[in-house]
Order: sequence, then C-alpha cells, then structure tokens
Amino acid sequence: LTITMSELLAAAAAAPAAVPAETTENGNGAATAADAAAAPAPAETTENGNGAAAAADAATAAELAAGVAAVKVEHDPAAVDASAEAEAPGEISSFRELPLSDALFRGIEEECKFDAPFSIQRQKLPEILGEPPRSSIIQAPSGSGKTVCFVLGMLHRIDVSQPTTQALCVVPTREIANQIWEMCMRPMSRYMEGLQVCVFVAATKISRVTQHIVIGTPKSVANAVKKRALSLEHVNVFVLDEADKMMDDRNGHRQEALQITKRLPNTVQALLFSATFTQAVVDFSRKIITNINGDASVVPLRVATRIPANVKQLKVNIQGVSSENQRAEFLKAIFRVLTVQQSIIFVQTKRTCREVAASMQREGYSVDMLNGDLLPDERDTVVRRFRAGEFKVLVTTNVLARGVDFEGVSMVVNYEPPQAYANGQPMAGEPEYDEYVHRVGRTGRAGRNGVAVNFVNCRLDNTLYRKLEERYGPKEGPAMIEEVPVDVPASATAEEIREALERFADNLEEIVETHRAAGGNSV
Repeated sequence: LTITMSELLAAAAAAPAAVPAETTENGNGAATAADAAAAPAPAETTENGNGAAAAADAATAAELAAGVAAVKVEHDPAAVDASAEAEAPGEISSFRELPLSDALFRGIEEECKFDAPFSIQRQKLPEILGEPPRSSIIQAPSGSGKTVCFVLGMLHRIDVSQPTTQALCVVPTREIANQIWEMCMRPMSRYMEGLQVCVFVAATKISRVTQHIVIGTPKSVANAVKKRALSLEHVNVFVLDEADKMMDDRNGHRQEALQITKRLPNTVQALLFSATFTQAVVDFSRKIITNINGDASVVPLRVATRIPANVKQLKVNIQGVSSENQRAEFLKAIFRVLTVQQSIIFVQTKRTCREVAASMQREGYSVDMLNGDLLPDERDTVVRRFRAGEFKVLVTTNVLARGVDFEGVSMVVNYEPPQAYANGQPMAGEPEYDEYVHRVGRTGRAGRNGVAVNFVNCRLDNTLYRKLEERYGPKEGPAMIEEVPVDVPASATAEEIREALERFADNLEEIVETHRAAGGNSV
C-alpha cells in the first residue's frame, strides 16, 4: 500500500493544525526543517515573500507523521541490500520480473552487472514502470539505489524512433548530472540502439536540443526552455532529484524548477526524489504535480534510521588547539593511523578548502580540492580524476555533499561541521542537519562500510554535534558519535600538542581495531 497525494490532502483537510518546528537555512539558502516523521514542520514561505503559513500544509505534515503506521512499504537505509522479512505486495525479487526490453536487461546484467535489486528498487520499480504511468514522490536516503529507479523509469518510456525529447531529469549540480549519465545511464542503455542523451549544464553550447533524454541543472534547462532551444511538448517522464535542494531560493532553484514544470504536458509522469521529506518539500512537491494527472505516493522514513549503521561515526575534540597548523596535524594523524582507499574532507569555506589541500600536499599526500571557485571544466576534471583513483584525498565544500557517489570512498572527515545559515549569515548554535546526513552519506554507500570523523574545534562545534546527536542518535545505549579521547589542555604548548597527538593516534587505533574485531569497517 502507498499513501496517495489525494488521500493526504483529504486527511489534511480534517486534521488539526500542527505546531511549527524551528527551521534553518544552509549557506546556499536551502530551507530545511525537522523531518515530518519526527516533528511537524512549518509551511513553506509563500513565493511573494509574505511568510504566511499554510494551515493545510502543516496539517499535511501531521498526517504524514501519523500515517507511517498505515504504510506497508518502508525503506531501511541501515541495511540497503537487505529486504524486509516479508515482501510488500507488488515487490519484485529480480530485475527480470520487470516489463523491460531485452536491451535494458542486457545493460543491467552485462554492463552494470547488477545481481539483484536493492530494497527501494524492489518496492518502487513496479510502480514506476507500471501502466498507466503514476507520478510519485519517493523518499530515498543516500546510497539506497534511487538513481537506478528513475534512470530505468526514463529509459523504459523512450521511443528511439521519435526524434524528440521524451524524458527530462533536473538535478542541483553538474557533478550529479554527469554522474547519472556516466555511471548509470550510459552503461544501462548501451544496447538501446539510436538512443541520444544530452547532459545540459553550465557552459553547454547547443542551439537546439532534440536528444531523447536531457539531464541538466535548473538554470541551464530553464534558460534553454525560455529561449525555445528545448521543447518539453513530448516529455513523458520528468525527474526531479534532490527535491529539497531545489527549493534553494537564493540560487533560484525553486523558481526555475516551477518554470520548467509549467511547460510540461499534464500527462507527464513526474518522479520526485528527496532524502528528506520536511513540510516544505511536501508543499513544493504538491506544487510540482498540480497539473499532473495521477496520484503521488510517499515512502516515509523515520529520522532515527537516516544515518546508516554501517558508517562508524567518530568525534575528535581539539578545542585546546589554537593554530591552524596544529589542527592540521591531527588531520594528518588520522591518515597515518587509518589505511583508507579514498577519503573526502569537508570544510565550510573556499579559503579553508585551499589551505587544507595545500597543507596536505606539502606533506606529500595525494590530494586535490574542489570548490565553487573552479571553472566548470576544472570541476569536471577533478571529479573524473578522483573517480579514476588518480589521487586519494579530496578536500571540498558542500558542493559535493549531495548525490555524488565515489565507490572507493571509505572515510569522510568533517574538518568543520555543517552550520546553518540564514540570509547569508551563520545561525549561532544551529547545525545544517540535512547537510550532515548527506556528507556522511558519501561513505558507506550501497551497503559498504565507512567511517566519518568529526572535528570539534571550539565550543560552538560541540553544540552543533550535540544537536545532531539529539536529532539522529538513539535515545538509549551508545552515543551515535563515539569520541576519540585526545585531552588537549587549554592553550596547549607545542610539547603538549605533540603528546596529545600521540595519545590520539593510540586511542584511534584502539577504537578501529575493536571495531574490526567486532566485524565492523574494513578501514
């Protein structure tokens, strides 16, 4: 069973208004709120900026939270490749049960080498590929296999004999767009003779888009539609990935996404994916599908299961360290102790990104960096080299926190915690909850094991991580983020820092060895 949008709206009309929860914004202006399954969140600010709360929307969030028990299909990201004890009605156990062409079966088995579908694929692919086509809102955590769902959904409905754009996928960044094509759609569609695909991002120069499938960023697609370089008249499938990020008003994502959908035929199948379903996302999704024929189903997800158990989370408290050079020494100590395949270091600013990368390069580490200052071609080159294993450590800002999957990444380091922003200014004491989930989600993907190391550099950082644990951690038992003892005294001398580094290295090694002995991560 699924909850249809019409059922949600009907229930919302009768439900009492929910009490709004506090909202935050990240540095890019993307609105976030408490997950609807944990606490009702406030309605999205209206487009004209008057900030009026929509009572019906708040009630919808309350109904989502209350409706979890009524939904039979539920995805558990803590075990991506493990099915529920009993299959939900309509679930598949093999890709061969799907109504796909022989060309797609060959792509799945010979090129992608998929043995069996993941949980979210077993549950949702029959609905996505079913007749008549249904519009769906699908919650899918990082690494769950959602990309396969919407890529198959697009490929399945393409008629290669027709030289028109029949499927459109809009994503927030060029890195995600390139990855969808290079890592999933290209191998999966290898045997679909005559298929043409266009990756339409910044700096793409095309006077007229006629490819069967277009994968692009909001601004690039919206501009192409506005200039009549891209016609959406024959689009059968529309995919919006990272739907919560698409509500980023400062970058114009929300307005551009709405502009695109207004040009779509009202018979299109809309597939909206998000790792979170706050009230704002639900409200935005309703706007997207207003003119779509068909219901929208929701797969609910409890906040407590949003960070997979196969990612070991550690915390390093170095509040006594005063200089950037000393802080960098603790970072380097991690790489001396742990044998990792590849790793991503997340920072908050482009300046810190440059400084950390340069410091590690001077020490001989195989490092490169990626941030918003790089030109589009430079960003593409960095991602391609990292994916090819040409260097081991990538230092980056939140530009890579979402959606991009690197198979070799076994560790992420939050050199600085993700902090919430409002109107371009940091919100004191407020973490960017969803960005933390997405950052940690760069490792431990598709059921693989991973480690996330979090640096506590000041008292504020401690507050941010405490709030993250309150939101996502267990109510009882061991803490979600295990602290690695360091014991750096306040205003530590160089000798005290050296001794603390040795203690830290010994304690880190002991924790990792204990975790290995218990059958945990292989790092």
